Amino acid sequence: MLPLQQLSVGMLAGVMALVLFSTVDAQHGSWGYTGDTGPTTWANNFPSWCNGQKQSPIDVQSKSATQKSFPALTFKGFDTPPADAQMRIKNNGHAIQVDLLSKTGKSDNYQISGGGLPGTYNVLQFHFHWGSEHTVNGKRYDAEMHVVTWNAKYPSASAASTVTPDGFAVMSVLLEIHMVTWNTKYRDVYEARDNKDGLAALSVPIAATSKTANPGMQNIVSQLSNVANKGMNYTYPTSFSVNSLFPADKANYWRYMGSLTTPKCNEVVVWTIFKTSLKISQDQINALKSSCYFNPAGDQEQQSLNNNYRPTQPLNGRTVFDSSSTSGVPQLAPTVLALLIAVISSTALQL
Repeated sequence: MLPLQQLSVGMLAGVMALVLFSTVDAQHGSWGYTGDTGPTTWANNFPSWCNGQKQSPIDVQSKSATQKSFPALTFKGFDTPPADAQMRIKNNGHAIQVDLLSKTGKSDNYQISGGGLPGTYNVLQFHFHWGSEHTVNGKRYDAEMHVVTWNAKYPSASAASTVTPDGFAVMSVLLEIHMVTWNTKYRDVYEARDNKDGLAALSVPIAATSKTANPGMQNIVSQLSNVANKGMNYTYPTSFSVNSLFPADKANYWRYMGSLTTPKCNEVVVWTIFKTSLKISQDQINALKSSCYFNPAGDQEQQSLNNNYRPTQPLNGRTVFDSSSTSGVPQLAPTVLALLIAVISSTALQL
């Protein structure tokens, strides 16, 4: 640990932000996902925000989304980890979280900008919910990753957490084990599945996806034993690519204004939900569901960390934007396109 006098402003901002998001229990009463502290109690227990009109998550109705053109999103530090990057995975008692830290105290190692975001955002951490918090046309995915960022124009994440409406931006990646392709004459897979010629299921890719571990997700799953209980953490000896946890297609997404999905549910978030899900294996989903606990080690009754999602909240007149091109046809992810070509080629050789 660095002496206090050697801590930079950036490191202090990061430390304060992590304290902010880990001490809400002590400051405002406990919360959880079941029983007397579950989501149905949050509006009463945290009325300043959790009872608001712009709450998250929501159910995205794809046909009702308003098409809007956005410039490309820009990701800094996501492909190759910065030289001084440090990643720490932990069990915060509500989710499995990876803090993106800096050995030299920088707060701008990882940044996201463009894509219509109202500024440049510093990445604070990413964490997982299973099943997903956001749903699409009523469908809940196997899991969801949230990449939490704060607007760099504010002095710290804690300061940004009180600023409406642009203090935070959260990137949502939906995780699932299935793979399908859709007819490109439809806007997206959700519109396609309502039509007889909309979807095509590939038996070989589906089997391969369900059994083959996603390399990016394996960086998380492989360390779950080190963070089995609340309060446990593990620092990776080498940082890995954050981009490995994103779908290849980052141009097609939904955008809306909302809140943090945990108390105090601050309504300060610009949400981006990527349409293309990240494909992970059944074993990886099973590991998330069975390896960790809500409570500290030593507690007599261990409660499995599972179903850590807030139910969807009313839209209350908010607009959900669809970033798809004006033709309304999202591009197939490169991995799906490659599989299609392989299947077509194999079929041609057999003719």
